Amino acid sequence: LVAAAAIVVISSDLGGGPNREPARFLAQPQTSGELPEPVTKQVSGLDELTRLLPGITVTERNLGSFDPVRMVEPGTLLGVIERDGKPELSQIDLASGDQLPITPLDRSFVDAAWLDDDYIVWMESEHVDVDGTGGYRPEDIIVRCFDRATAQTSRLRLPVANPAGMPYPTTWGFGEVALGSGRIVLSMHLESTGPSGSFVQANDLYLAEGCADKFELLTESAGYPEFSGDWLYYLHSPDGTDGIWRQKLPGSEPELIAAPAGLFSLTADAVVWDET
Repeated sequence: LVAAAAIVVISSDLGGGPNREPARFLAQPQTSGELPEPVTKQVSGLDELTRLLPGITVTERNLGSFDPVRMVEPGTLLGVIERDGKPELSQIDLASGDQLPITPLDRSFVDAAWLDDDYIVWMESEHVDVDGTGGYRPEDIIVRCFDRATAQTSRLRLPVANPAGMPYPTTWGFGEVALGSGRIVLSMHLESTGPSGSFVQANDLYLAEGCADKFELLTESAGYPEFSGDWLYYLHSPDGTDGIWRQKLPGSEPELIAAPAGLFSLTADAVVWDET
């Protein structure tokens, strides 16, 4: 939740269990100086949360079997709901409780989703328990795309191998997705042992013009794509040093913004990054 005077991170468990993480409050975002230290406060319920956020209305809504995946826009969530015994991707309006069905799932779970005004892209999988850990690993992964203009759903045709012919892993090779300017950009991840016995780790960026289109290689040794208008920003290491690059689609040459640089974030008028 981003408020006018603070950034608030709230635990999903407001019940007071022994392992519950408290809410964290960061000061007003700033463009210079030291990063603000978070102020940590225990929050026992919505009434106390409301007192900590003066001027902001906090309400509770029971979503039933609806499992949120991410926010579409303020007040609207994208998630999965059981309908007639089968999982379905759906949107829910938190104010009214109205649901907008999108499409039935081909798998049981949605692990991630990305969206903009043109498309909704999501990753579906089956979850396999990992013995002794209490966790799971996703298997039988597919990535699907809903075209808002045509209301058609397609399965994305993911690249299967890098430019050198080394296959991408089928369980975790799929990485980040960026949507913008009517286009879909995704990164594919590879970790393997090369022919000489050396360890190979790389990300490659691919571009598709729409849900049903083939992905074409955009650039090698690049990842973490993010759009701002027609500009695509990403991390790229052509000489072994990570830097932030940007490229206006379609057709422009990529240009270096900053190096060295680690992970970055885009705001409406700035790029923020670390230099580690």
